[in-house]
Amino acid sequence: MFAAALLLLSAVASVLLMQRAARAVREYLSFAAALYAVLAIAIAQPFWPADGAALIVLALAPVSLALAASGVLAAPTHPALSAAALTLALLCGLVAAFAAIVWLALVPLVISLLAVTAFALRAARERKIPVVHIVLGALALLAAAASMLAGGSDARTGLSLFTAAGLLGIALGLRAASGLRQKHGRGLGVAAIDLRR
Repeated sequence: MFAAALLLLSAVASVLLMQRAARAVREYLSFAAALYAVLAIAIAQPFWPADGAALIVLALAPVSLALAASGVLAAPTHPALSAAALTLALLCGLVAAFAAIVWLALVPLVISLLAVTAFALRAARERKIPVVHIVLGALALLAAAASMLAGGSDARTGLSLFTAAGLLGIALGLRAASGLRQKHGRGLGVAAIDLRR
């Protein structure tokens, strides 16, 4: 119960952290946070009916986080491409949940977390943006999936705690990167005004 509550609080905190981000980034991260909040509620139930919900969330939420990361660390993704990616992830999650093909939910998860890590490392190299929180967050989300796959009595606890840490880490990293990007943009604007003078 405590771990699920921590995941729920992490979802709320991640949304609050990104209030000043660009609208599309904020919406993608809020969607992922909402999915994780639903997972936290399912985990908190006295029985364990969350297997199917967890597979859907594990497939879909990281894709939304990758789209948010792209908007901050790289370039905004075209809406059609974003919709296609989210739709494919949802289909993978649904098939994984209803057909018990667990590995299918891991495909979009792994691809998304690799993308987030690649965006972060490229931004760190080219723009000197600190991305430690983002990389560690991606690793924590991968550990969350591994905890669920391992099963056992501690599966729910591991899934909740690693997911909470991963979501909050990525949100903190994207907030810092977004702030630096906005500051850099304002600096370029001031420089352009000085040149015109």
